[in-house]
Amino acid sequence: MGKSNIKVQIVIISVLLLIIVGSLSYAYFDTQLTKNGSATVNVNASSLKINYADGPNITFNEMLPGLTIIKTFTVSNTGSEAVNYNINMIDVLNELSRTSDLVYTLTATNGGAATQSTQEFPTANTTMFGNVSIASGVTQTYTLTIVYQNLSVDQSVDMGSHINGTIQVVDVSNVISINANNISYSNAANPNVHTVADALDDLSNKLN
Repeated sequence: MGKSNIKVQIVIISVLLLIIVGSLSYAYFDTQLTKNGSATVNVNASSLKINYADGPNITFNEMLPGLTIIKTFTVSNTGSEAVNYNINMIDVLNELSRTSDLVYTLTATNGGAATQSTQEFPTANTTMFGNVSIASGVTQTYTLTIVYQNLSVDQSVDMGSHINGTIQVVDVSNVISINANNISYSNAANPNVHTVADALDDLSNKLN
């Protein structure tokens, strides 16, 4: 049966989450696919702890040359094994005509990801750094500096523009897999799927 002919309604019928003082490394979720019998969803519980000094949101409400926003955040690995993560910029709104005027740098401690030079602020959702490794028990501190450059050219075209974005740190070691009869799914191919609910929605969309 082709995927285009399969219509699946995914209903979560029970959720069992086992975490005892952080000692268990995973949780199991049971689901039911109403036309394909039962399914099992396996999820690795993330050991990453993210702390944003003043929140993850970035907003420029007015574009004044020289304006700078600095964001500090930490990534800590509280688990017993090294994990990898992505640093994303999501919810991006970039109304600039001169997009190269807005740039950023990222510095890090303890082996975190860092820019080697200034980078243009993204115009769409993007992964700024992928598969950053962090060892067990390590905390990496990041400083993201975003600057609307003061250049010796006319920048008035962007005076009324707005900039928004949200820093997102995602544990890419957090693999979600779904198996049901002849259906096999993993979130590995979709970097936007980070939760069980996201995975169920993604699977449903693929099968409809």
